[in-house]
Amino acid sequence: MGGLQEKKVKSQERSIRSRIAVPILFVLAIQTLLYVVFLSQGGIVSHLDGNAFDIFSRQTDNLGLYFDNEMIHRWSNINQSEEEILNSVAEVLEENGSDYSDIPTDAALNEKILSSAAPHIIELLRRNSVTGAFFVLDGIGVAGENTEGNRAAFYVRDNDPSTFTSKNSDLLLERGLPAIAKEQELPLDSFWSALIYEGDENSFFMRPIEEARKSSHPKSKNYGYWSGPFRLSAMDHAAVAYTIPLISADGTVFGALGVDLSLDYLTSRIKMNRYSQGGEVTFALVKDEGDQTPLTVIAQDGELLRQYYATEEEIRISAEKKAQNSEVSILDAVEQGKGGLYCTIHDIKLYNTNTPFEQERWRVIGVQEEHTLLRLTRQLKLLVYVISLITLLVGTVAVSMVVISITRPMKTLMSELERSNPLQQVLLPKLGIQEIDRLSESIEELSRSVAESASRFSKIIQKTNIQLGVFEYQMDGSLAYCSEKLFDVLCWQNEMGGDRYLELSVFLDRMKELRQYDTMGDVSTYQITEKDGKERWVSITSQADGNTCSGVAVNITSQVAARKKVEYERDFDPLTDLHNRRAFMRELDRLFQNPDQLKNAAMVMWDLDNLKYVNDTYGHDFGDRYIINFAQALQAQLDDNCLLARRSGDEFYMFFYGADNREEIHRRIAAVWKQIEQGCFRLPNGNDYKIRASGGISWYPQDADNASDLIRFADFAMYSVKHSTKGSVEEFSKEDWKRNALLVNGQEAFDRLIDEALIEFAFQPIVEVESGKVYGYEALMRSQLPQFSSPEDILRVARSQSRLLAIEKLTIYGAIKAYARMRAEGKISPDSKVFINSLPNQSLSEQELDQLADQYGGILSNIVLEITESEAMDSSVQSRKHIVIREKWGGQIAVDDYGSGYNGASVLLHVVPDILKVDISIIHHVNQKADNLKILESIISYARHQGIKVLAEGVESREEVEACIAAGVDMLQGYYVGKPAYEITPVSKQALQNIAAIKRSSQKMF
Repeated sequence: MGGLQEKKVKSQERSIRSRIAVPILFVLAIQTLLYVVFLSQGGIVSHLDGNAFDIFSRQTDNLGLYFDNEMIHRWSNINQSEEEILNSVAEVLEENGSDYSDIPTDAALNEKILSSAAPHIIELLRRNSVTGAFFVLDGIGVAGENTEGNRAAFYVRDNDPSTFTSKNSDLLLERGLPAIAKEQELPLDSFWSALIYEGDENSFFMRPIEEARKSSHPKSKNYGYWSGPFRLSAMDHAAVAYTIPLISADGTVFGALGVDLSLDYLTSRIKMNRYSQGGEVTFALVKDEGDQTPLTVIAQDGELLRQYYATEEEIRISAEKKAQNSEVSILDAVEQGKGGLYCTIHDIKLYNTNTPFEQERWRVIGVQEEHTLLRLTRQLKLLVYVISLITLLVGTVAVSMVVISITRPMKTLMSELERSNPLQQVLLPKLGIQEIDRLSESIEELSRSVAESASRFSKIIQKTNIQLGVFEYQMDGSLAYCSEKLFDVLCWQNEMGGDRYLELSVFLDRMKELRQYDTMGDVSTYQITEKDGKERWVSITSQADGNTCSGVAVNITSQVAARKKVEYERDFDPLTDLHNRRAFMRELDRLFQNPDQLKNAAMVMWDLDNLKYVNDTYGHDFGDRYIINFAQALQAQLDDNCLLARRSGDEFYMFFYGADNREEIHRRIAAVWKQIEQGCFRLPNGNDYKIRASGGISWYPQDADNASDLIRFADFAMYSVKHSTKGSVEEFSKEDWKRNALLVNGQEAFDRLIDEALIEFAFQPIVEVESGKVYGYEALMRSQLPQFSSPEDILRVARSQSRLLAIEKLTIYGAIKAYARMRAEGKISPDSKVFINSLPNQSLSEQELDQLADQYGGILSNIVLEITESEAMDSSVQSRKHIVIREKWGGQIAVDDYGSGYNGASVLLHVVPDILKVDISIIHHVNQKADNLKILESIISYARHQGIKVLAEGVESREEVEACIAAGVDMLQGYYVGKPAYEITPVSKQALQNIAAIKRSSQKMF
C-alpha cells in the first residue's frame, strides 16, 4: 500500500514540474525566436542598411553639389571673357582692314589678334581659378609653315591657382608666339610650342567648332563642351577642358575659347571637399558617354577602383542593379566574382536639352565595399544572436532551479496529507515557505469551517437582495428542495415561508407552466407575468450530475431591459422614433431575399427643404421640431407594406411595396404628399411655418431590381429636383441620368484623371494654303478613363467642381511634353507649330511659366495658344497670356471656334490674335450655303485688315476646300487634310496636290 502511494506522489511531482517548467521554457523559446525573427524580418536590418545607403548617398551628393557649383557656375562661366575677346578681335580686324575670312590664311593678322586677346585670357585664368586658359584661332600661326593641322593659339597654364603674383611669374606659356610671351612677361613651359595642332588629343577645341558650323544660326552657349582627359604633349600633365566656339555677329565660327583643369587639381578638389576621410570610400569624377560604354575616370581619391578594375574599360554602372530599397547601384564587378562593391551616383547636368553633347554625362560617384558599408548591421545581428542564445541557456537553468525549489516542499506537504486521518483535525507541518504554509493553514481552517459554512450559506442568501433561488431533487425521489428566494423569483405562492420541499410532481408541473422564451445549452430564459401585469424575465441554469438534478433561477429583468434599450438605440433614430439607416437597410435586405412579395414597389427619397434656414434663424430646437413634424407627416400614411426611416439630418427613406400596380403606389405617395403640404408647426413669433420637402422616386423592377440601385436612382432624382424645381416630387429619368450622372458620380474618376495625368494627345495636321505644306499640328486632349468620352465631359465636371485651372495645367504641360517628344523622335519637323487649347480665364502661375521656360525654352516659340471662345473672357488674364506667349516665348495666339461662342465678335476687342480659327458650323457645307459663305468672307475681310490669318476648321470635302480657298482662307484643318492620330503620319500627297491645284485655279480666276 505504501509503494502505491509513493508512485502516486512521484506521478504528481512530475505533473507539477511539467506544468511549471514547460510553459516557462516555451515562453523563453518563443521570446528567443521572436528576437531572431524580429531582427531578421522586422525591418531593423533593412532599416540600418538603408541608413548606411542614405549616408553614403548624401556623402556623394555633397561632393557632387560642390562640383555642380564649380563646373557650372564658376569654371565654365566665361561669358564675360567671350564678350571681351569678340570685341578685341573685331577691333583688330577693323584696324587692319580685314575680316573673318582672312583668319584661316593670314598669320600676321592672327598674331595681332592673339596679342590683343592675351591679357583677357590671363584675366580669365585668374578670375575663374582654373589651371589653364586658351584662345585658339581656326587659322595658321606662322607664315610659310606647313599649315595643315596647325592653329594659331595662346594657351597659358597656372599649376597652382591658389597663389598669385602680379607679374605673371607663376604662369607658364604652353602654346603661343615668343613675342606675345615677352609682352606678357610669361615664362615658357618645358614643353612649349608656338602652335597648337589638330588631332585626337586636341579635339577638345575642334568639336565645339565643328558642331557650331553645322547650325545655320549657332549660339555659343549651346555648344559649350567639356572634354575628356587630354595632353598637349606626351610629357604634359593630363587635363580636361571646357570650350565654347567663338562666333562673330554674322555667324562666322572663327575659333575657340576655353579653360582647362588638370587632373591633379581636380583630385585635390575631391580630397578637400569629401565628407568621408580614409581609404574605405573612393570618390571619383567620371565621364559617361552613354550607349553602355565604360566610364572614363577623370579624377579619384581612393584605391578601390584600382583594386577592383585592371583598366577603366571594365568600369560600368548598371541602372538595373540596385541595392535593396535604395538608390545605391551595384557595379558590374560584382557579377565578375570580384566581391561586393556598391556605388552611389550624383549626375552633374552640364548640358541643356537639344544640344549636341546632351548624351555625355558627368558624374560624381562614390564607391565602397559591401563589408565596410554594412559592417554595423552585421555586427548587430551577430550580437543579438549571441545574446539570445545566452539568454535561453541562462533561463533554462534558472527555470530548473525554481521548479525544484517549488516542487520539493509540495512533495513534503502531499506526503503529510496522505498520512493524515480524515476523521481528525488536519495538522500540517510548517515548511518555511510563506505561500505553502498559508496553504496549510487554509486547509486546516477549511476542515473546521466546512460544516459551519454549509449551514450558514442558506441564511446569507436569504438576507441579501439578490433575486436568486436554488432547487435540487433526486430524479427517482419524491420531493424537490426549493429555497425561499426561488418562490419569489418564479412568482410562486409560498404560504409556509422559508425553504421548503415540494412534491416532485408538483414542482415539475409548475416548471412546465413557465413560458419558455429561449434556450442555450443548460441555460433557459423564461418570460413571467407578474400580478400587476408587468413582465419579468428569469434565467434558469440546471445541471444533472448522476441521479441528482440541481439548478439556479435568477431574475434578469433589469439586464433584459438594458439589452432592449441598446437594441432600440441601435436601430431607431432618437429624435423621430423612426428606423435609422442601418435598420432600414437590414429590413430592405430581408424583403429583397423574397422578391415575390415586392410585386410593384417604389423607393422614395425625401429631403426636408429649408432646414438650414430654420436652424440658423430660429435655433436648432425649432429645427428639431421641424424634423419631427415632417416625420409625423410621413408616419400618417405608414402601413404594413411600407418601410420608413431617417437616413440623415434632413433626408428620409420611404419604400412602398406589395402593390398590384403602380397606380396604387402613386395614390399612396400622393396621400403622403398631401399630408406634407398640410403640415406646419408654430414658430417663436407665433406664425405657422409650412413643411416643405423635395422627393425623388425610383421604381421596382422598371428602374432597378436591387436595393442599392433603387436608392441610388431615387437619390439622383431627388438631387435633380433640389437643383431644378425644388419643393416637388419627380420620378427617376434614365435620360437625365445619362446626361447628368457624370456630375454626381464623376468626382472620383476626375480626381484620378488629374492626380495620375491619365490623358494623351492626338495630333491633327494644319496645312498652309499658300505654301501647300504642313504649318503645324493641333494637340487634341483625349481621356484614358472610360468615364469621360470627350473633353467636354471633363470640362463639365471640372467646371462643376471649380477646378478648371487643374485642366489648364494638365493640358499645357501634357501637350508641350508630347510635342517635344514628337520633335525629338523626328516625327514633327522643327519648324512646325503646335496648336494647344487654353481656357480663356485660366492662367499658369509665374513659377509654373518659368518652369516651362527652363525645361522647354528652345521650342516655346513654336506654340500657338488657342483661346477657346466658350465663355466670357477676363481681360487681365488674356493680357497676361498675350505677354507670356508673344513677348516672352515668341509664340502666337489663336481664337478657336470663332463664330459659335459666348463672346462673338467682341472677343477680338480683348484678344488681338495672330490666327482666327473659323468654327466648323460655318465651314460645314459652306459651298452650298450662301449665308455661311458671306459670314466667312466677312470674317476674312476683317482679318485681312487687321493682319490676322484665317484658318478653316472641319473641312471634309474637296468642294468645301474650293469654297474656303476661293474666299481667301490661309490655312485648312479637317478630315480632308488628315484625321487626329496618336502617331504622326504624313498628309496625303493627293490632298496636298489638290490644295495646290485649287489654289492655282483660284489665282487665275482673280
